[in-house]
Amino acid sequence: MNMLQPKTEVLPQIAVSTPAPSPPPEKTVHFVARDDGICLLVFDRPGSSANIFDLRTLDELAQELEFIGRQTELKGVVFVSAKPSVFIAGADLNAMRKVASNNDARILIERGQAVMNCIAGLKIPTVAAVHGAAVGGGYELCLACDYRIASPDHATKIGLPETKDRPVARLGGSTACRV
Repeated sequence: MNMLQPKTEVLPQIAVSTPAPSPPPEKTVHFVARDDGICLLVFDRPGSSANIFDLRTLDELAQELEFIGRQTELKGVVFVSAKPSVFIAGADLNAMRKVASNNDARILIERGQAVMNCIAGLKIPTVAAVHGAAVGGGYELCLACDYRIASPDHATKIGLPETKDRPVARLGGSTACRV
């Protein structure tokens, strides 16, 4: 055997199964264009009875708002919920309790403030069509809109429950109200 040649041996083939890539999560915010130039932004968190604001939802909403801002043919935006008794219940409180650091909370709050400012800054009229609970960040979204309309249903509740715990709301809607 030549000492300069590497020793080679044939290893048995091992079948490796690669898991199929998981599908992307379903969207929480859906853009619906109507023929009359009005678009709907429909909140519908998959697998949940409530719509909440987490980074995923805020990012999706920001993307939709950026798209809307570039559309010259749109005449208005209406924010609605596909849920039967909740418009938007505000921040994801479970995630807020589990945040790894104050920095994570700050990122979520700053992202929410940027999205609310984007709503308030749209050049076309914005309407929050509320049916069900609009509390916390959901109410702040209403305040960022030009107009708000609420159903008379007993499930419709509007407010800032976090003001019991903290002196001001976090997403800025209470200070940016355009009435």
